[in-house]
Amino acid sequence: DADFYFNIYNGNKLNLKIKQEEILQKIKEIQKDESVSDIHYKAVSLYLDLQKSLMFRKLIKEDIQDQKLQLKEIQSLYKNGVILKSDVLRTELDLSKREMTLITIENDILIATQKLNIIIGVSDETVVVPEDTEIREAKNITYDQYLEQAFRYSFNYHISEQQTELSKLRLKEVKANVRPQVGLYGEFYFANPQIFLYPYNPNWYSLGIVGLKASFSISSLYHNTQKTQAAKLELEKEEIAHKNTEDKIRQDVKEAYLRYTEALEQVKLAEINVSQAKENARIIKNTYFSQTSLITDLLDANIQLLQTRFNSKVQKL
Repeated sequence: DADFYFNIYNGNKLNLKIKQEEILQKIKEIQKDESVSDIHYKAVSLYLDLQKSLMFRKLIKEDIQDQKLQLKEIQSLYKNGVILKSDVLRTELDLSKREMTLITIENDILIATQKLNIIIGVSDETVVVPEDTEIREAKNITYDQYLEQAFRYSFNYHISEQQTELSKLRLKEVKANVRPQVGLYGEFYFANPQIFLYPYNPNWYSLGIVGLKASFSISSLYHNTQKTQAAKLELEKEEIAHKNTEDKIRQDVKEAYLRYTEALEQVKLAEINVSQAKENARIIKNTYFSQTSLITDLLDANIQLLQTRFNSKVQKL
């Protein structure tokens, strides 16, 4: 006794299932690319943190050297009886704060280096020395071009897009439940005695039957209505979610674009502020040593100059 059934038509369910598996595979590949991209982003972020700390260390070291020279001049004035001891103490305290800041920056460098080494898979003792970056003029890219790039490379957008397509296929699959199933059917008998056909006899016999077999589930006409409605609601939900993802990308790109143009202006202003702070510090220093300004004015001018130099470096990064 042997039989076989070869599916000819099953409401296109097999093709729909194959397409669903293809979409699920695409989603997995997108998620994999997203994970890789997240690692790259973290590595770049740590690299920039390290670069920023190294730039700060260079600035604070230069400033400490300047403050030490200034302290010697103030100590000389004190020895000559021109200024009070309090001026010397204030200057020494201010220098001490800078040296403590340098220690903090040194520790920031060690921490950022270890984090970067871990994420790129090298030993903790590896010394990473970022290259000096030159500030290049920004390319003339419009908001629409940035938006187009965002849609092209957004992982959330493409995942949402594939999930919407998956819901469409599931709706088609549910609708296919009310379609008939057709297949090629065959059955073969080989037995002894022969009791399949009348009159019976004790001889061996064989019998083969081949034909088309069609079936249809009448109950699916009733039960499939609710399933179809549920699948439609699921599709609408995915379409709305996809639209929300699209709107969120547009909003994020718009905000980032405005902040970017704002940062470009801040870079220009920061450079102006640095030159103004240098001139202000020079003037206050001259007036202090000519006994026409206070030590607090001098220290404030020095701090303001250091702060504007820090801000300028941050804006350029």
